[in-house]
Amino acid sequence: MGACIVFARTPDCYGIIRNIALSLQNYCNYKEGVTYAGATIGPVAGRIRGGLLRLPDGVHILPKNEGKNTLHGGPENLAHTLWDVSKTFCNDHEVGIVFKKHLWDGQNGFPGERDISVRYSLSCKNILTIQYTATTDKVTWLNLTNHTYWNLTGNFSKPAHRQILQINANQVYYNDDSHLPIYLKEVKNSPFDFTSPRSVANALRSNPTHKQLRNALGYNNIYVLQNNLKPAVILADPVSGRCLTVATDYPNLLFYSGGYLDGAGYTLDGQKINASSAYAFEAQYLPDAPNRMGIYAPLLQPGEVYHKAITFHFN
Repeated sequence: MGACIVFARTPDCYGIIRNIALSLQNYCNYKEGVTYAGATIGPVAGRIRGGLLRLPDGVHILPKNEGKNTLHGGPENLAHTLWDVSKTFCNDHEVGIVFKKHLWDGQNGFPGERDISVRYSLSCKNILTIQYTATTDKVTWLNLTNHTYWNLTGNFSKPAHRQILQINANQVYYNDDSHLPIYLKEVKNSPFDFTSPRSVANALRSNPTHKQLRNALGYNNIYVLQNNLKPAVILADPVSGRCLTVATDYPNLLFYSGGYLDGAGYTLDGQKINASSAYAFEAQYLPDAPNRMGIYAPLLQPGEVYHKAITFHFN
């Protein structure tokens, strides 16, 4: 379901292996739940304001599945559907699997017969690479990402705020009350400044009454990544010694600190999932880009190949 990442078992500095990717207790939680844990998000990550998608051929009306807006592509999104396994592979350097999915023209209101593939590969250097490939026969909006929640302690019953975070971004989008980006701000001297490593707890304490933090019960904001060949994110846990490095060729990354995870149930190994117990780093294009950017939106054209990648390096 959803071409999901369910487990990522890694050792700590003492060699103790734990799962650091949030799992859900059963199939129904993946099919019907709203956590999107581990899932491939699409055809469009994030929200589309008013369920109205403005493309060169006109305005497309989309079904709304979060109040007045369309979230992650609508009710029949890729996270809640079964994918076909295209192939598996194993060689001296990597092992992996390729999932494929066809979306028909007009499905959930989006134009184009779209063929999408997601390739997962795990290398001998402990690097998990996700590669997205897609084509269309009509101009369309596509914005694929992965929604795995990470906690380097492996304990999803407690907040992860003591972990150390660095984000390679000097600017962040502030949101409206519906979590849609509305304007850019410099991160300097704000709780959103992770240009140097700091604990998330320290960042939250720097301005606990910040309206953006109250709005999302923590972080749920899009960062503009710097194009300087450095990793997008480095997350480290000082107790276990685990470290996760995220790299991507997407221009933006959403940092969601899991403020709404409370009530998500239990993990596959029986832990009660609590709020802020794991973080999602969703590399992507700017949400609602066709409506915000107009002719500058990175739309997928017929004859083009959508190709983006996200890597997770465990050490």
